[in-house]
Amino acid sequence: MLIVLVQFQVQLLSCLSSNGYSFVCRYYCASNTNPKLLKHDEAKLISDGGLSVVTVYEDYNNSVSYFDYNQGYAQCNNAIGKAELVGQPYNTTIYFAVDFDATTSDLPAIKEYFRGVSAAIDLLPVK
Repeated sequence: MLIVLVQFQVQLLSCLSSNGYSFVCRYYCASNTNPKLLKHDEAKLISDGGLSVVTVYEDYNNSVSYFDYNQGYAQCNNAIGKAELVGQPYNTTIYFAVDFDATTSDLPAIKEYFRGVSAAIDLLPVK
């Protein structure tokens, strides 16, 4: 079972651990005031509690009109910046969301979005 938390609550930490969960999925987004945004102290608390943190970048991403190369490129760069602020280890995964019921006709735009994500990743230095 997967539980995605929009806002992590410290009381859940021991409950999740004692019920066999090994990770918490949290979000990166553009807004620094959005409650779903993973923050450094929260990531440290989760990690110190013995759980891993899985990250997903999502602003709105809920309509095909939101998906194009430039948006993917910009969101990936934003995600990288958020990961650095949180202290996410380099060369670890950040997922990117498509948050609507996409159809076959939506795939070209979504592919362009992920081409932009890939282009931003390709510019990262090898460590």
